[in-house]
Amino acid sequence: MPAKGARMDVIVGGGVVGLSVAWRLARSGRPVTVVDPAPGRGASYAAAGMLAPVSEVAYTEEPLLRLGAASLRRWPSFAAELTADAGLDTGLGTGFMEPDALTKPGGGFSGALGFRGAGGEAARLGLDLRTDGTLDVAFGADDLAALNDLAAFMDKLGLRVERLTGRECRRLEPMLAPSVRGGLLAPGDAWVDPRRVTEALLAALERLDVPL
Repeated sequence: MPAKGARMDVIVGGGVVGLSVAWRLARSGRPVTVVDPAPGRGASYAAAGMLAPVSEVAYTEEPLLRLGAASLRRWPSFAAELTADAGLDTGLGTGFMEPDALTKPGGGFSGALGFRGAGGEAARLGLDLRTDGTLDVAFGADDLAALNDLAAFMDKLGLRVERLTGRECRRLEPMLAPSVRGGLLAPGDAWVDPRRVTEALLAALERLDVPL
């Protein structure tokens, strides 16, 4: 506990964001506490954990895309630091980054660096961080047209996506119905288990003696 009269940072909300802020503050030596009736059991518990700035891009949200891409770049080191602070033994470092994960060579979208090629290793992290990409599929003509429009928009931004036939989609995901018409693969997108993230954050905060 801080000395009498010292300032303490109070974080309201014990989801991924709130716990991450508390963890960073505590690591820097700041007195901090988290206020939440059930830390880690709210929205983060039910979240999909998608780290998918490319496949979730919208036509008027280029600034959000840049923010998401910057966040994605930081995830391998964030995961490695958190894994170490939480006391999870993985024998794994920060992974490695390649500049073509989100963008095509010479693409017009600057700063969108991600990570790829480390999927097998990253999946062994205690947070279950996976770099398998995101597959969007279409089952009807309207869906396929919408995906083609989205692919054209991604091409304009210089984002790296792969157009796939229905057969190629089923090769990647055999559980898809035979009626799938086609799809888009964003190979630089990622996924993380949000429940493991909150559990790791809670463990790291406990080791830092942060009151919850």
